[in-house]
Amino acid sequence: MIWLKKHLRLILIILLLPVLFFLFYLRTHEPSTKHNYPETLVEKILKRGYLVAITADVPECYFVVNGREMGFDHDLLNELAREMGVGLKFLFVKNGEEGFRLLAQGRGDLLGMNLMCSPLRQRLFLPTEPVRQSDLVLITSHVVDTSTYFSLDDNVRTIYYHPSLVPDSMVRDFAWRKKWFLIPSASGITYEDLFINLSDDPSCAFLCDEHIAREWFAFYKKVYLTNITSTPLDIPWFVRRGEVAWLKTINEWIIKFKASGTYENCYRRYFISPGFLYYAREKGQVIRKGKLSPYDEEIRGSSEVIGWDWRLLAALIHRESRFNPYVRSYNNAYGLMQLMPATALAFGFDTTDSPSRQIEAGVTYLKYLDGMLKKAVPDAEQRIRFILAAYNVGLSHVIDARRLAEKYGKEPSLWEGHVDFFLRNKSREVYLQDSVVQFGPCPCEGAYHFVNEVLDTYDHFQEIIGP
Repeated sequence: MIWLKKHLRLILIILLLPVLFFLFYLRTHEPSTKHNYPETLVEKILKRGYLVAITADVPECYFVVNGREMGFDHDLLNELAREMGVGLKFLFVKNGEEGFRLLAQGRGDLLGMNLMCSPLRQRLFLPTEPVRQSDLVLITSHVVDTSTYFSLDDNVRTIYYHPSLVPDSMVRDFAWRKKWFLIPSASGITYEDLFINLSDDPSCAFLCDEHIAREWFAFYKKVYLTNITSTPLDIPWFVRRGEVAWLKTINEWIIKFKASGTYENCYRRYFISPGFLYYAREKGQVIRKGKLSPYDEEIRGSSEVIGWDWRLLAALIHRESRFNPYVRSYNNAYGLMQLMPATALAFGFDTTDSPSRQIEAGVTYLKYLDGMLKKAVPDAEQRIRFILAAYNVGLSHVIDARRLAEKYGKEPSLWEGHVDFFLRNKSREVYLQDSVVQFGPCPCEGAYHFVNEVLDTYDHFQEIIGP
């Protein structure tokens, strides 16, 4: 007892030490109130600054007219990206199967193209609110009675359908009820191809989205559309399973946007206004199906002569002539490359040349300009801008702009912010009267915009078609 009293203080200290250590641990290791939840797809998109949409370069989804991107899905996707405050990049596919595969692989954030919803697609992916609805129609070369359950028509032996756009489950249902013999169209076949095939073989028919059918009706008037669905079918976009927050974001936007006048205008432009696509194709240059022009192969071959990406040369030709080999300008420039007759003649060509010879003539001139500027502008990327300006307005005026840049303390071998400024402003009296200017006035503002337009078109061509 005496010993206990004598060592009581020490015993209390020993007993309290674990308690003190425990309290100290709690104080220095307070549980965090922050949870490290996985980053959602919406957060990833906002962080990276752009949305990746998977679509197809077909008129019902996306196409280009005179350098302008268009299409129902394209316009809606642009509006979604704008609402989110991010950019938009496209990943183009040939069909729905490829689109679903890339979506599953995480290559894109959503699949936005003309695809009907089916039970299988709903099980594998998350469909959004429908961006539109459409009936399924039968396209034939003559009037038919689809009410019969036995035979469609003695003159119609085969009915085709597009498997990536019209789900197999719908087709099986119609085939069983109507006793139809249905065949999926070959991979890569478009609705346009089916219309052409129908014109060649009236014994065939095919199933089609009514809206798309009416788009092409302007081109192929000798066909008949017969509605075979009692209620409109949903056409949504798709996201990966598990991306619930992303689906909610898209759905909220779709519901809000569909109530707006912008959606109504977009819908009318592509699906109600008769002949819109017809006008675009007849009056402009529609780019689709992985092909920029009828002269892609000639452009590819000629681009090797000057060491350019063929899409850059295509962008120049598109800006000059919209790939029209017969166009002639007010100042008598002609053909695909819009060469002046005197310039073409100087390089051994004339106005009667074939399209391939026209491209060869333009490339020969481009090579000449490249040789003239190579020493003065050693950087190849910079030199392209000088060559484009010289091609448009003449080498002499580009030389004047370089002299002005050098005199006024700018770099004569750099384009943006240096030589381009003096080319734009060369006709101003303060520069035109300068002693270094030797070739007089010119409409050089147009040359400045010409360079930018060609390069912008080149950027776009890189997005929609491979090298």
